[in-house]
Amino acid sequence: MLIAVRQSDNTRTGATSHVEFEGSHVECLEKQAWLTTLGPSELDLYSVGNGYWRVTATLPYGFDGQTTNFPEVPNIHELQVNVGQLNVWRSPKLRTLLTSKQIGIVQRVVNDYRNGEYQDNEETLETAEGLAEVDVEGLIEDTEDSVAGRTNIQAQADGVNLFRAVAYIGVEDFIEETNTYRRTITAATPEQVRATFEGQGKIWTTPEVTAYEGLAVDGWFQLPASSLWRKSRPEVVAAAGQKTQVVYTYTECATALGLIYDAHGSATLLYPPSA
Repeated sequence: MLIAVRQSDNTRTGATSHVEFEGSHVECLEKQAWLTTLGPSELDLYSVGNGYWRVTATLPYGFDGQTTNFPEVPNIHELQVNVGQLNVWRSPKLRTLLTSKQIGIVQRVVNDYRNGEYQDNEETLETAEGLAEVDVEGLIEDTEDSVAGRTNIQAQADGVNLFRAVAYIGVEDFIEETNTYRRTITAATPEQVRATFEGQGKIWTTPEVTAYEGLAVDGWFQLPASSLWRKSRPEVVAAAGQKTQVVYTYTECATALGLIYDAHGSATLLYPPSA
C-alpha cells in the first residue's frame, strides 16, 4: 500500500520525490525490486513491527506523473575570484613600464648586489647602493628601447626604483587576482553530458565562453572582455536515475602559449608551434 509521497523542488536539481510503501515482507520485497528499476538515489527496507514492513525510496524526479514546479532545472553560473602571491618579476603592470630585457637587467643587478658584487669605495666615497643604481641606469640606457608610449629616460628611473624596492625593501611578490567561472549543469540525456566535454583543455576567448554557456550580456556578471580562458575537464558529481550533474570550470589566463595549449576557436596564442 502506498502510504506517502513527498516532493521537494530544488533550484539546483529540480524535483526529488520521497515515496513510502507498507505491507508484508513479501510485498515490500516485490515493491523494492520494482522501485530499483526506477533509478532511485536512495532505497530502504525495514520492519515497522506487528508483521508489517516498509520500503522507502528517494527518486531524482517527480514520481507518478508529478513534475517539478520549475519549468526546467536551472543551470548554475558561478564566478570565483582567486587571489595569489606571484613573483614581482612577473607583474603585468611592470611589463607596461619596462621591457623584458630591462626587467632582466634589474633582476641581474639585484642578484649581484645581494651576492656582494658591489662594495663601498672609500677612495671615491661611492656606496655599494649608488654603484648598483648607476649600473641599472647605464645598462637600461644601453638597451636603447622602451615600452610603447614610454621613453628610455622613464625606463631608467623606473628601473632604479624597482631595484630599490627589491634590493632595499625586500619586495618579492605582488597580489594578483584571476577569475574562475564555474558551470554546473543538471543533464537529463547522455547527449547533454557529452556536450560538456566540448573544447576541454583548450583556450577560449570571452565571447566564445559567453556564447557557448549562454551567459546573458546584461546579466548579473560579465566575464572580462579581453581575457582568455582554459576549460577544465568536466566532472560528474552526481548521477541518479534520469539526472546527471556535471561541473566544469573556465580559468582565466593572463597569457597562453601555443607551445603548451591549443586554441578552441579564435584565441590568439603566443609562440605557436612552427609550421
